[in-house]
Amino acid sequence: MEFPFVAEPTNSVQSSDGQSIVSLATIFVVPSLRVEFAPNAVISPWVSGGFGYGISEGRESFGNEVRHSSRYQSTGAAQFGAGVDVRTPIRVWFPISLRGEVRDYCAATNPGFGTACRGSGQNNVVVSGGMVLHF
Repeated sequence: MEFPFVAEPTNSVQSSDGQSIVSLATIFVVPSLRVEFAPNAVISPWVSGGFGYGISEGRESFGNEVRHSSRYQSTGAAQFGAGVDVRTPIRVWFPISLRGEVRDYCAATNPGFGTACRGSGQNNVVVSGGMVLHF
């Protein structure tokens, strides 16, 4: 069991429609199950999937500076991902591994904020890497 969390900072939204938002930020928390292949090997690939919660935040006003009342929009979310952990000989109190991963956070609804959008959801693909401490 894992609890992937991703916060995407404010991104610009380009639109010729003055009734659309001009920036969007999102947060996802998606409890997931992860299956590791060869967990004790030097290179350990894994896959992950689960369902959880997402929230989108638009700017306080539209592009035409008219304020809108629904700045925050909550949605259900799914997460699908895959990655690889590489064990290293580095040890600082605990063994350390390096991790590379790709995750797709799929929002159940599209954060339109008053603007017509194509499709019924939004995909947020995150490519990341880091260190893993083994307890």
